[in-house]
Amino acid sequence: MRVFFDFAGVLAGAGVAALGGWLAAGSRRTPPSWLIHLLPLAGLLWAATFAGLAVARHNGFRSHAYDLGIYDQVVWNSSQGRLFENSIMFYLPHFLGDHFSLVLLAFVPLYWLWPDPRTLLVVQPFLLALAPVITGYAAGRLLKSTLAGLVVGGTYLLHPGQAFTALFDFHDLVLAPPLLALALSFLLGGRFTAFALSLLPVLLVKEEMGIVVAAAGLWAAAFTPARRRGLLLAALGGGWTLLVLFVVIPLFNPEGQYYYLRRYFEGGAPPTLAAAVERLFDLLAGLGTPERLAYLGHLLLPFALLPLAGTASLLALPTLGYHLLSPEFPFAFIEKHYSVLVLPFLAFGAVQTLRRLAGRTRRAYGAALAALGASGVLAYGLLSPGPLGRHFQPERFAPNPRAEALQEAIRRIPPEASVLAQTDLVPHLTHRRQVYMFPEAPTFGGTDYVLLDLEGNKYPLSNPEDDYDRELLQYLLNPAFETVYERDNVLLLRRRAMPLEPPHRLDASFARRVLLEGFDLAPQELRPGHALTLTLWWRALTDGRDDLTLFIHLLGPDGQRVAQLDVAPTESWFGTSRWQAGRRFRVPYTLVLPSDAPSGEYRLQLGLYSVYSQRRLGLVGGGTVVELPLRPFVSERGG
Repeated sequence: MRVFFDFAGVLAGAGVAALGGWLAAGSRRTPPSWLIHLLPLAGLLWAATFAGLAVARHNGFRSHAYDLGIYDQVVWNSSQGRLFENSIMFYLPHFLGDHFSLVLLAFVPLYWLWPDPRTLLVVQPFLLALAPVITGYAAGRLLKSTLAGLVVGGTYLLHPGQAFTALFDFHDLVLAPPLLALALSFLLGGRFTAFALSLLPVLLVKEEMGIVVAAAGLWAAAFTPARRRGLLLAALGGGWTLLVLFVVIPLFNPEGQYYYLRRYFEGGAPPTLAAAVERLFDLLAGLGTPERLAYLGHLLLPFALLPLAGTASLLALPTLGYHLLSPEFPFAFIEKHYSVLVLPFLAFGAVQTLRRLAGRTRRAYGAALAALGASGVLAYGLLSPGPLGRHFQPERFAPNPRAEALQEAIRRIPPEASVLAQTDLVPHLTHRRQVYMFPEAPTFGGTDYVLLDLEGNKYPLSNPEDDYDRELLQYLLNPAFETVYERDNVLLLRRRAMPLEPPHRLDASFARRVLLEGFDLAPQELRPGHALTLTLWWRALTDGRDDLTLFIHLLGPDGQRVAQLDVAPTESWFGTSRWQAGRRFRVPYTLVLPSDAPSGEYRLQLGLYSVYSQRRLGLVGGGTVVELPLRPFVSERGG
């Protein structure tokens, strides 16, 4: 993996810097104390830069239903009095059935002032920048060094995990790092009461925060004089975790359980302790994968590996443990947002290491501080997606060439209408009670509008192009929808007030699996060599089991076949095996009459047969062929 070469580059640069720091350690010059105030200015600059990039990405229709759309709709609904309501995860209509994030209510007043998803995108980088600033000031006090405070805070600020989080939608977890950093600064400063008071609000951020609080309590019991109070805090965190995971969240979850336990145990919580231990050993076997090692490298190398010698880093183990043990994407990947929960502990672990070295030898301390600063800068340059980083992608923030068409389509959708839209369009539509991510909806066609960007993000479809075309076709052929706007590969469909019905009713049932509701025919009068368009209305009566072929026979006045069509009822890549019960299709088929077709009355016959057995499907009531009562006529003037 290329990333390990980058890791080697960071280590090499840190080694050179450490040598320079060792040699320069004899200098008595120290920077003035006021320079520490450059840290909040750097934090503001960092936050403003990443806020601008996040807004540009959203304006370019590159944000997603998961997670910006979900959080925006939850906060907006809460601001309207519908606490924690969401429709994107329609299977979990109350957000507390998915995550225990009461802290989201803190954003409600902001939505009273500026109800917009960009509110979250702007606030998020400033929250992320706050933790490094708090950590830097704490490091300056603990190490009695302005330079150390600047280096520690700056390194934390430049950590690639910070940039990846700021540029990937919005997540409630970003409220935790400032609180954790504040709590740790009190803890290492010996102020246990302030530590506990600043740590307790973390419990409201997300359900796993109880584990973090429990770990902090155990750490305090082991490494500080506040043994009893630490154990009490640990008990509180552990009890809170059990309460939230097994009582509160199941109360709001339709399945009555905490869904994410399935990431570790199939079917949810393990039935016995023995089963849990057995599963744990199975998961431990996967810790040595390159992906897991890369995740650890991404976390530790920007801090020059210094957290490994600090006991505060032990506080990261519970969070790091469920990141690394999860068999699923996306926990153990720096590209996702989960790493920000670990960074405060690693940063303070690095501070502890520096503190220990400062008390022993000035040269070792100088070398470690230089290595830390160099690692932070090099890691940002080699690993970060931010500006000036090697992984910065300007195209992610460039204007979308289809933005005008997309905005026009959105303006055509009434605010009270329900909408089904692609993932990158959903965050622009979430200030309504019913919005769903294409193609997932509670019921097929159960929305007023369908908004699609044919060149946009196809997530969550596993085979994007084929699956997308298949889902799109179901709406284009659905007689209940009509296209009301089409431009630059942007498509807006609207539910008809009255679905189109066939002019000629048939209601012919093929083996009680497929219903031919009716047909239309144009033109009624034909000439030899001209085309005949037969439009058929289909309804799936059951979920498809196998693929069927439609045959259409045009019989001449003498009863002989003069034209024939054998074709899948709906495109071959969307065969009847993929039809779902209740779905309707309105499909045109074309036959061309031979140039020497005689005049007279013609008949049309059609039916279905299995692709594999070649056997025709029987009609309910008998027979295998439907003969259309309306007969096309070839004019005497033809030929």
